[in-house]
Amino acid sequence: MEDDTLKADVGRATVVDLPPEETTRRWAITTSQWLMMSAVLHGVSRDAMMAQHKANHSQRG
Repeated sequence: MEDDTLKADVGRATVVDLPPEETTRRWAITTSQWLMMSAVLHGVSRDAMMAQHKANHSQRG
């Protein structure tokens, strides 16, 4: 929501497998109860996503 309007960005991504050690490390600093998916966004850099969304995660439906 922004200015009382529902907004959504749609794009393409490729899911990538991380080494098991990296997945374990990430769960250790959050919680293993949270689902985790690692992806590379096509045409969008990490910095561009962070600047637009103020977050390093996406929602999938």
